[in-house]
Amino acid sequence: MIKKILLSFIAIFALVSGFIIFYWRDVQYDPDKGDFFLYFLLLPAIITLVILSPWLVYSAYKNYKEKKEQAINHDKDDANQKQTVVADAPFEQLDFNIYSSFAVHALGENESIIAELQNFKSPELDDQLLNSYGLPLLSYRIKDLDEDNHEESEYASPRQVRMMLLIKQQLEQNIENLYLLAEHLKRSTLFYESQQAREYHMHPAWVDPESEYDDVQMPIVEVYRLNRLNLHILLSEDLLHIWNDDQSNELILEFFAEIGIPAQKIHIEYHFFGEQLAYQELVHLLKGIHKREHEMFFLLVADSEIDQDLVDEKSWMIKDYIPAEFAASCLLADPLVKIQELEPAKNLKVVVGQQDTAKLFTNFEFHDLPQHEGEDPYVLILSDQTDIKVSKKLQQHFLQTPVEPHHYIYVKSSLGHTQHLADIYGFMLSMHFPEHIIPFVFGENTVSAHTFVQSVTENSEDDVMVLNN
Repeated sequence: MIKKILLSFIAIFALVSGFIIFYWRDVQYDPDKGDFFLYFLLLPAIITLVILSPWLVYSAYKNYKEKKEQAINHDKDDANQKQTVVADAPFEQLDFNIYSSFAVHALGENESIIAELQNFKSPELDDQLLNSYGLPLLSYRIKDLDEDNHEESEYASPRQVRMMLLIKQQLEQNIENLYLLAEHLKRSTLFYESQQAREYHMHPAWVDPESEYDDVQMPIVEVYRLNRLNLHILLSEDLLHIWNDDQSNELILEFFAEIGIPAQKIHIEYHFFGEQLAYQELVHLLKGIHKREHEMFFLLVADSEIDQDLVDEKSWMIKDYIPAEFAASCLLADPLVKIQELEPAKNLKVVVGQQDTAKLFTNFEFHDLPQHEGEDPYVLILSDQTDIKVSKKLQQHFLQTPVEPHHYIYVKSSLGHTQHLADIYGFMLSMHFPEHIIPFVFGENTVSAHTFVQSVTENSEDDVMVLNN
């Protein structure tokens, strides 16, 4: 490059110098030292720079582009090396039995939500919420909650009113199985903890009719030990400093008292998650409850931004702000847990530490599933479908699998700007596909932990596969 610039300068210097010399000679001009510097050095340099500037700019851009491509290729090589190391490393499989599940959204409930997601149903005009211009805005409002708003004066904000209604609704939708769980907890307590249980080992007898368990008119027989029911309530991180635990606990404990589960048999824990780390935190939670052989777990996620004060706050920051509300829950336990008269409906598997989807498909024999040949979607995409990079990531992620683009079903758009718990909501929706379909969950934050749900069959125990072989 320097050689070309120097040759160009010499050529232009010769031309300019010759022209100037003949011109001065013709007009009998007597130049001084400044004229020599200006016309024989500075002027040729400026002309050379002007003439060569397009070529210099193009060369600089080309050089920058080449360096950028080299850096990208280097990063890809590093990523491939890391992925190879991860693929070969041992990974963890978390197994759970799902006894019941329920989801609610403005689009409907359970399976109907998935059907409406396929139809790309848009939000509706909300006649109770106004934007910053005083005009009605679009929202995903669950209209059934408007009919049961009598507790508004008891709570700090309309948002928490609706949140409490969503939590109460989730508990009621799982009440049938919770009744069976309450009965088993009562029997387990009689056998393992009560004074009658200790006496039974020496003198089998009927329950003392004057005991606190006088409503159980049966012999004390050995049952599977169950210590307690754990409630994990997953909320948005912006509720961390305003959520009223006492009011929430009061409603929950009152509900369980009515179905026969005392407060000492219930553990309630609240988790406040942000959008970026919600899925990782969920996986961390599932790791913590895995292999807890004498406990049941009720996971509940709920969020609502149907609140005019919140809308006023966010409308100034987000153009065309769209609030939403939703809730989902599931009752699950380790496969070793056995509850009388309560059978699991589905199996949940979470594979942690395996980023190679093709290898996962091979180990679980997913390549030959009939659903690949059909047109029904079964891959819940938790990424933003308007992001151009998402399609490339999806193509790369499912490159060596039978999954096609028409198998994708996008979740994020149905939640408007209420996105803190979008990944967990998508995870919960995977429990509501038809029995003949095994759904998969994929998102930018879920690559390191693959999730899929299988319906329980007669041979399900024989079909369990161990990935680490």
